[in-house]
Amino acid sequence: MTLESLTLFNFRNLANGAVSFSAGLNIVQGANGQGKTNLMEAIYLLGTTKPFRRSRPRELVADGEDACSLKGRVEKNGRGDDLFFSVAEGGVKRFGRGDEVQDLYDYIGALDTLAFTGEHLSIVRGGPEERRKFVDRGIVGIKPGYLKVLVDYRKAIRQKNRLLGDAGRGSTGNERGFLIELEAWNERLIDLGSRILMERAAHVNRLHALVREIHSGLFSDARPPVSMAMRTAIGDERSIDGEDAGSVRERLKQELDSASRRERERSVSLVGPHRDEIEFVYGGKPLRTFGSSGQQRGFLLAAKLGRAEIHREVSGGYPVFLFDDFESELDRGGRTGFLQYCRDRFQLFIALSAEELDMGAPWDRQKRFRIQQGRVSDLGGC
Repeated sequence: MTLESLTLFNFRNLANGAVSFSAGLNIVQGANGQGKTNLMEAIYLLGTTKPFRRSRPRELVADGEDACSLKGRVEKNGRGDDLFFSVAEGGVKRFGRGDEVQDLYDYIGALDTLAFTGEHLSIVRGGPEERRKFVDRGIVGIKPGYLKVLVDYRKAIRQKNRLLGDAGRGSTGNERGFLIELEAWNERLIDLGSRILMERAAHVNRLHALVREIHSGLFSDARPPVSMAMRTAIGDERSIDGEDAGSVRERLKQELDSASRRERERSVSLVGPHRDEIEFVYGGKPLRTFGSSGQQRGFLLAAKLGRAEIHREVSGGYPVFLFDDFESELDRGGRTGFLQYCRDRFQLFIALSAEELDMGAPWDRQKRFRIQQGRVSDLGGC
């Protein structure tokens, strides 16, 4: 998959106009604050409909304007596709193909993208929810229908928690009605939750093997082994992956039944995939707690590349890869290993401030761009 061109209109500080890209390496240079990250984010938005920095849709619109839009020409498996993303007055987002506005379930996969930014270190450093989201995004990238399972599960958890909260306040009416409704929500959570557990376990198992392999290849210095693990109420990823659906459902039901008294006492759902922990381990210790910034970056990069390899295994092609603040996030050895790995795999976009940086041997297909005060200049290449 490649992004052939991008047309910008009133997006953040970037000047309106069209930019054509190389199918190989795209180097975006410019001083800090000129718009490099905004260009990377525009590509990411077109692929995911979400910015990789926390912001409201209205903040994507240039100062003094009411709306913004992005249009991209994508090539996938020999076929072209025209995509758009827009924020209308009032902050309403729209996206789709051609002239057709689509919902998220239909649009996902139109432009497969992966990004590495400093903000994404929250995946390693943050709470369990960040790592669950990381794994879930990887699954959605290869199985778009999984997104609806996640959305439905979250809705069911909210409804069950509302019911438990009402019970704790004594406002549910009669006990029999409460138990009937609680059982119905538990059945719904068992159905959806068992599917999530099985998908996560399979994904983490495969990603674990890839992260170990990629991490050892990226960094030439002798580093301790890395690993991933999944901890759930019914066991780890190895005890779930490959198990039949009926067995996973039964184990989840047993845990829910066992926790029923505690859930009523605390007025909150305590069992299910929303409580899973995905562990990143470096040298036998939790990376979140004991890892240095460099170790955390190296692991996260290997995990992102592992996700890309799973995407290729399933779809037959690699996603577009975006790397912001390239020279700051990796040391020289890491940069060299990363570029060697990406060659002949990805359409790669890297943003950097340095005028001169050792990028190794030129790629067969490569272009350079300069951004100054939001204006993107094509410096040539192919």
